[in-house]
Amino acid sequence: MATTDTRKRSSQDSGSAKAKDREKAVKAKDREKAAKAKEREKAAKAKEREKAAKAKAKEKADRAKAKEREKAAKEKERAARAKEREKAAKAQEKERAANAREKQKAAKAKEKERAAKAREKAKGKGKDKDKDKAKSRAKAAGTGPTPSTPAEAAAVELPATDPVASGAPASDAAASSDAASARPALDFPEHDTTVRPFGYLAEQLGKEDAVTRSTQRATLAASYTTRDHGLVRAWAESRGGSPADVRGTGDGGSGIGVLRIEFRDPEDRLEEVDWDPFFATFDDSDVDFLYQERVRGGQVSRFHKFVRAD
Repeated sequence: MATTDTRKRSSQDSGSAKAKDREKAVKAKDREKAAKAKEREKAAKAKEREKAAKAKAKEKADRAKAKEREKAAKEKERAARAKEREKAAKAQEKERAANAREKQKAAKAKEKERAAKAREKAKGKGKDKDKDKAKSRAKAAGTGPTPSTPAEAAAVELPATDPVASGAPASDAAASSDAASARPALDFPEHDTTVRPFGYLAEQLGKEDAVTRSTQRATLAASYTTRDHGLVRAWAESRGGSPADVRGTGDGGSGIGVLRIEFRDPEDRLEEVDWDPFFATFDDSDVDFLYQERVRGGQVSRFHKFVRAD
């Protein structure tokens, strides 16, 4: 009887242990299943986070690209505006230059017109002066009525200071007359404060077109450049100057060296030459004659230079 109870209890214990083992196995399986579910959930969340990060990165890249496109568009627009401004500035500058040329042309024409009027006025005064001189000579000679025209004045007998009347040889008088008719001397005033656009000499000789003023405005002390032989000679001779070159700078023959204008106070290093070879060298040297007629106070100026042409 006791043995049977023992067996029963042993069988019950064995069954209970098996049930516990089964329960334990089920719980382990449930834990494993829960762990796997948790892992899957964790992986899914990680995948979601990765997907969200990729979407965010793409959105950021898209925004950066859009910003770059906008920046490029603005830069292009700025460049186009700058180009338009530059084009407008060039057009404006061109227009200003054209206006300045027109103004300069008009001013030059106006100056030329004023010079022509002044020349005409000076000629009128010269005619009046000739008439007065002729009248005075006629009156002094006692030849009768006062002449009324330059032609009549020219016919009046000259006073005793004339070469022929004073006893000078007729040949000398004729030579003097030929020289005077070939190159009339200009009466260059010692002092004058009249401002002339192209200078006194060019105005008297009617050679304004042969002169270029070196200063922008017409002033009393303005300087001029010319290549006109008549103007160069008139300027020199009206100041008592004569053509010369620096001694020893020629080629040893008939050629002339460094050009100079020699005045009444000759220098040892200068050698006087004739005008014809002087001007031949002047033309061959391709130089301009730069000169000044007066200083600011109105006195005669002897400033001059031979300068290379531009």
